[in-house]
Amino acid sequence: MIRFLRTGLLVFLFSIGISPLIAEDFDIHGFVQTNFSLRIAATGEARTFSGKPLPDYLLGDERVQLEITRFGATTQLFGKIDLFYDAVDKLADLDVREAYIDLTLGKFDIRAGRQIITWGVGDLVFINDVFPKNWVAFLSGQPLQYLKFGSDAININIFPKFVSVQIIAIPFYRADVLPRGERLLAFDPLPTIANREEVQPE
Repeated sequence: MIRFLRTGLLVFLFSIGISPLIAEDFDIHGFVQTNFSLRIAATGEARTFSGKPLPDYLLGDERVQLEITRFGATTQLFGKIDLFYDAVDKLADLDVREAYIDLTLGKFDIRAGRQIITWGVGDLVFINDVFPKNWVAFLSGQPLQYLKFGSDAININIFPKFVSVQIIAIPFYRADVLPRGERLLAFDPLPTIANREEVQPE
């Protein structure tokens, strides 16, 4: 009951906060959704990598998403913010999924800020798409938009007469979120090694 009251209070505060934005000609859109994924088979004595019993459900997600947009003659501002509660991890948080500015300058466009970038042929075939993905969200049943999360990047598209060129610079590395045996069962090739160190690119 307390959790639902807290969520309702946050939604109310959001609604108050966006009123000045609407007055300044910002477009506001959003939705409220709940997603649950239950296990359909017993896990037996299976444990997570941290030694805890596997949870009975893969996903318990309650979420409010707001999209804020403002258009100008040569600029566009865009933000996408999620307020969510994860019942599996018992975690409430705010996620800034996208926040960028678009500039249209003649024969080239510039997008700077946090943005979801996709390269490839579609149909979930990521041949040359190396941008960060959340495979736990995808495999546990979250909507498809949560497979990818934003990169803090500068995205430049150039349109001369004979060719189009896209240049993307990402100064900060963000790793994929992979199954680690906590929510989803995962094979451990080195089960006897207890103390491990993961080295991330700088």
